[in-house]
Amino acid sequence: MRALLAAMEKVGYGNLSGRGEGELRGTAVRMTQRLPQLLATIVEDHEPIDVVSSGQGRAVGSGSVFTDTLTRTDPALKPLIGPTRTDKDLLYFHKSAGGAAYRDWLARDQRLAHTLKAITDQPATHTAARRVLAKVFKPAFVQRVVDGEFASVGGDVDAAEAVYNLYGIALAMSEESPNGRDWHLDRYIAPRDAD
Repeated sequence: MRALLAAMEKVGYGNLSGRGEGELRGTAVRMTQRLPQLLATIVEDHEPIDVVSSGQGRAVGSGSVFTDTLTRTDPALKPLIGPTRTDKDLLYFHKSAGGAAYRDWLARDQRLAHTLKAITDQPATHTAARRVLAKVFKPAFVQRVVDGEFASVGGDVDAAEAVYNLYGIALAMSEESPNGRDWHLDRYIAPRDAD
């Protein structure tokens, strides 16, 4: 855990990991392979390519990695790609003034609240959560979490979700793992529990 936290700190919270960069490069290369006629038409018609970003660090980095790879793969696109512009209202509509109705729905919609509770409050979900926690903590501590003794942690599902979130972060940061050989957090999350 300490090594993962140190790697996260080195990359910087919200910044692009090595795996993320590789995935973006791969996406750009596959796009040129799968859509050659579209790209040829864009070049032929001198269509401008508008790159829009939220302005956040990882978004800016993602756009740069993608467009740099795209233009290395198809150099004819380079003069058509304009400077990246920031449009937070478009990409963060849910946080903008125009997103008030969405935020209201998210906070007050009973159907959504009921659906989310139904998912997290199923017996199978609690069983999976307890199996995850049992791989990390002693049984007596898991029972204390299940009993709701730690308000700041929430219940068993909340605690297991926190472990699962680390599992997700570790997958995204596989290149930053010791010797690039994985963090081995899958030992805490069985496939059936992850599902």
